[in-house]
Amino acid sequence: MIGYLGPVGTFTQAALQSFLDRGICKDDIEPFPSIYALFEALAGKCIDNIFIPIENSRGGEVFAAFSGLNQLDDSYFISNEVVFPIKQSLMASQPCELSDIKIVYAHEQSTRQCNLFLHTYLSQAELVFVDSNGIAAERVRDSLDRVACLGYGGAASLFDLVVLKPNVHDDDDNKTRFVLISSEQHSPSGMDKTSFVFSTYKDKPGSLCNILSLLSQESINLTRISSKPTSSHLGEYLFFIDCDGHAMDPKLDNCLTLIKQECLYYKFLGSYPKGCVL
Repeated sequence: MIGYLGPVGTFTQAALQSFLDRGICKDDIEPFPSIYALFEALAGKCIDNIFIPIENSRGGEVFAAFSGLNQLDDSYFISNEVVFPIKQSLMASQPCELSDIKIVYAHEQSTRQCNLFLHTYLSQAELVFVDSNGIAAERVRDSLDRVACLGYGGAASLFDLVVLKPNVHDDDDNKTRFVLISSEQHSPSGMDKTSFVFSTYKDKPGSLCNILSLLSQESINLTRISSKPTSSHLGEYLFFIDCDGHAMDPKLDNCLTLIKQECLYYKFLGSYPKGCVL
């Protein structure tokens, strides 16, 4: 069973279905109300895998995803990643003029991705934020007023809606990265990525630079670095790293061993095939 960030009709469900359709994994799927609920279900052995968004090219990183990854049981890893294009559509319960729309329901992230369109064509409409675009579609389906929603156009049929206008996003290159978390560890494929998290000694000058230099000295390409505050003390941070290579590659294996020795805290998150755009 694969749990995913629900409800139905979201980009997460669409990305997961595209992932399954490629034959990478075959399993039943079940929506969960939040990323926190997904990690709880995984920790409680209620499901075998979870599929979550981790970062968006416009909106940045999903904090709840990184928090959950850091607290993962050591028997779970990132085992796959996919990159899904985000194409926003404007939907309503029936055809209507854009000037007649009174309210647009959407996840806040979606409104940011469609800011120019909303300003140009729907300046008269009230923007109402909801927890997901699936909930937004439900609100429109159940309303008798002239309202609309933003979201995945493929969800229109699920909620008996019509697409008033497709591709209302501001950026055609907008994409979201999703990861599958499971107990499976992939063997090296030759095109892999490795993720880990660490913290440095607060009062040790140059400690972050020293750790990053270990990757540089081995010519290991760093593809992403982000920092999040720890929950214990102000001014202390966790650093999340993605780099090219597999942890079983001798060069990267040796580098990770040295990094672990230099860190106050270290956690391996997984080595997995680089995701393609679906």
